[in-house]
Amino acid sequence: MFMANIRGGFTAKADELAAVLHENGVDIACVTETFLNNSVPSEVLDIPGYVIHRNDRKDGRRCGGVAVLVRHDVPCQRLISLESTDVETLWMLYRRPRMPRCLSHVVVGAVYNPPSADDRKMTTHILNCVDTATREHPHAGIVVLGDFNRLRDAALTSYPLKQVVKEPTRKAAILDKIYTNMMDWYDRPVVLPNVGRSDHRAVIMSPSK
Repeated sequence: MFMANIRGGFTAKADELAAVLHENGVDIACVTETFLNNSVPSEVLDIPGYVIHRNDRKDGRRCGGVAVLVRHDVPCQRLISLESTDVETLWMLYRRPRMPRCLSHVVVGAVYNPPSADDRKMTTHILNCVDTATREHPHAGIVVLGDFNRLRDAALTSYPLKQVVKEPTRKAAILDKIYTNMMDWYDRPVVLPNVGRSDHRAVIMSPSK
């Protein structure tokens, strides 16, 4: 799992992003603040070996947006029914090779929570999505990742999900986070250099060997 807030310029940063994904063998990447809209076709965002899923802002506001890049040979399904027009998230159902026997799938939620967002609305949305997905797939693990800014997360950590990113991702703050119930199956996340000129550092979380 990989995530990066790229603060716009997706097309300008595609080559650098591709190099990071290929170098680290990333299955799924969450990219926030894509600054994309329906005037930008996905074909110009092509990263070899990956399929892109987008949830752009559609209300005319600049900035924002979230995308998920999935390696082409990884079984992964977009859960469009979980998406909402009033929050910026994108949900995937993922099954990687050599899953632990106790886990059937991984539900992945990619999140961009703007600084001015309604925290209660976002946390309610996330928990409703997790509840819906796990009712259909009761043996699924959960990974919710992205740029949460200053989201008050007591409802998430009480679910219980654990926030596992422990190093700053923007100046001295941890804004880019991973909430999961799969701590035993992944190594501690590693904070990487920023992609392009973004002021957020990237994060990668790899399966335990």
